[in-house]
Amino acid sequence: MTRSNKETKSRLFALLCLLLAAVLLLPSCTVVSAAELSKDYSRKETEPGEIAADFPEVYRNFAFTLFDGIGEGEKLISPLSAMLCIGMIENGMSGETLADTGKMFGTDRDTMNRSLYALVNTLSSDKDCRFTSANSLWCRDTHEEPLPAFLQTNADWYGAEVYRAAFDNSTLKDVNKWAEKKTDGMIKELPIEFEADDVMLLMNAVCFDAKWETTYETDQIRNNMTFTAADGGTKTVTMLSSEERTWMENDRFIGFSKNYRGNGWSFAAFLPKEGHSLSDMDAESYAELLAGKTNDAVSVLMPEFNADYHFNFTDTLKAAGMEKAFSSDADFSAMYAENNAHLRTVEQNTFIDVSRNGTKAAAVTWGMMNKEAEIVYEKEIVLDRPFVYAIVDNATGLPVFLGTVTGENF
Repeated sequence: MTRSNKETKSRLFALLCLLLAAVLLLPSCTVVSAAELSKDYSRKETEPGEIAADFPEVYRNFAFTLFDGIGEGEKLISPLSAMLCIGMIENGMSGETLADTGKMFGTDRDTMNRSLYALVNTLSSDKDCRFTSANSLWCRDTHEEPLPAFLQTNADWYGAEVYRAAFDNSTLKDVNKWAEKKTDGMIKELPIEFEADDVMLLMNAVCFDAKWETTYETDQIRNNMTFTAADGGTKTVTMLSSEERTWMENDRFIGFSKNYRGNGWSFAAFLPKEGHSLSDMDAESYAELLAGKTNDAVSVLMPEFNADYHFNFTDTLKAAGMEKAFSSDADFSAMYAENNAHLRTVEQNTFIDVSRNGTKAAAVTWGMMNKEAEIVYEKEIVLDRPFVYAIVDNATGLPVFLGTVTGENF
C-alpha cells in the first residue's frame, strides 16, 4: 500500500471517529409524528409569579386529599404533578365548574397559576440533584381547535407544548415517547386508551434524580435483613445504615430526614408509633412533624426499594368537589367555543428507586377531555309497572324468548 493511500485511509478513519463522537454528543430527541404547534404559543406573560402566603397549606391539603382518596396499601403519588395537570385543565373552566374546583383547592385560578409557576421555578436543580417538569397538550385533529386564549395561558404559566394528533396508535406511541423522554426513561408506557369522543389530552411529567449528600460505605450496606410487611409476612431486604442529624416526632409518628447533595432536597420517612397506623398521616400531622424538626443524632436503617404504580384520581376528585367537571353539565367554555366538553379521567403513573447511590423518581399525570354529544331524548319509558318483554332475532324480528314481568319474583 502506498504512503498516499495510507494517509487517505487514516484521514477517513479520523473523520468517521469525529462524526461518531458528534452524534453521540448530540442531545437526545424524541421523534414525534404529531404536528407540533408550540411555536405559536411561547410565553408572553412578563410577571414571574409568586407563591401565595397560603399556598403551602393549599398544596398540603390537596396532597393528602389525593393520598387518602386512593385508599390503603402501598402507594406513591406526586401531588405536584397532579396539581400542575389539573391547573392546566382549570384554565379551560368557567362558571360553576371553575367555582367548584376553586373551592376544592381552596384558592382561585389566578393564584394557582402564579404559585405553581413560581414553585416549579424555585425548586433547586443541579447535576447531582436534578428536578425537571414538563407539560403538554395533545389536541385531536378532527375536532374543533381549543380557544387560543386557553392555549396561551397554559403556555404562559405552564410552558405547555401543543400538538395536533390523530388520537390513534401513532399518537399513543408519541405520548409514550414524550413521557419516556421527560422522565429519563423511568416511565416508558402509559395505560392510555383513546375513546371515540376524546378531544384533548393534557399531561404533566416530573422527574427527580439525586445523589445522597453523604455516600454509603461498603460496611454501611446490610444484606439479608428482615422487613415485616403490612400483612405480617416477612421479606428479606438490603438495608442502608447511617447516622442522620434531623429528628421529627409527634404523638403519632417518629421520623428522620436525610439530605441529597446540595441540601436543597431531602428524603423524609415516618414510622407510626405503637397503636397508630400509616392512615394516621394527614396534612396537619405532616406539617406538625416538619415544623418540629430537631437537630438530634439518629441511627437509621432503611431498605433499598424500587416500584412503580398507577392510580386513577377520578373518583377522589369527584368526591373532593370536582364532580361537575366530569359531568355533561361541565362548563369548559374557556377551552372550547362549543361548550360541550367534559373531563373524562385524571390518572397518574409513578416510579421510585431508592438505593445506596441516591433516589430516582418520576410521575406522569394526564387528564382526558371528552366531547361526547349530549343526547336529547324525545320520548321516555320507565318500566315501573308490569310489562311484556322479548329476546328478539334482529334479522327476522321473531321473539326467541317472550315473557312478562308482573313483580311476583322481585
